[in-house]
Order: sequence, then structure tokens, then C-alpha cells
Amino acid sequence: MTHRLACCLVIASLALAPRSSAADPGIQAVYDTVDAVEIKNHDLAGGNIHALVVVRGIRTGGSVPSTTSFDFGTNKDMATRCERLAVIAMSKPGKYQFGIGSDAAGGNADGGHGDCELILVAN
Repeated sequence: MTHRLACCLVIASLALAPRSSAADPGIQAVYDTVDAVEIKNHDLAGGNIHALVVVRGIRTGGSVPSTTSFDFGTNKDMATRCERLAVIAMSKPGKYQFGIGSDAAGGNADGGHGDCELILVAN
């Protein structure tokens, strides 16, 4: 149990570390609760496969669950990182909020950008 808590804290600290990029899309949606999260491969014309992070949950200020897809382009590492943070938020509803955003829909040559964060709400 202590090892698992330590792993979660390390992941959370990495999520809260400042990052900067000229093309950083920022956070587009913040969820009070996350009910489900998955990564889907989306095959585009020309054989390009994009990583979609699909999140189902209740957005901040809302009361009804919704499902939204975030296109991370070919940036599968960032999509996987965001999925892990969403799982942490899912495991502790009310303790964390989960924020996510992406901008690969514009067809970035470098594979797309994404951003996510885990926000501590209560101790």
C-alpha cells in the first residue's frame, strides 16, 4: 500500500511540474469526476494513426456525465501519461480534479500536442 501511494505521489508531482511549449494547447476541460478513460487508435487517411484519449466524467460546474475525445496526434507517450493521471483521479473522486487538452486536429507535422494535469482538491 505504501509503495502504491508513493508511486501515485511521484506521478502527481510529475503532472504538476511546469512545462512550456510554444504550441502547448493548455487545458481545455476540467473534470470533477472521471468515470472512464481509454486510448483509442484513430486511423486517418494516408495511414496516419492518431491516439485519442476518450474521457467520460462530470466536468467542473456540470452535473451530467459527458464523453469527450482528445486527439493527441501521433504523440502516444503523452496520451498514455494523461490516461494514467485520469486513472488516479478516477480512483480518488473528490480528492483530485483532472484537466486535459489537445490540438492535433489541426494536423501538426510534429505529431500533435497535448496537456493534462492532476489537481489536488482536498487533503
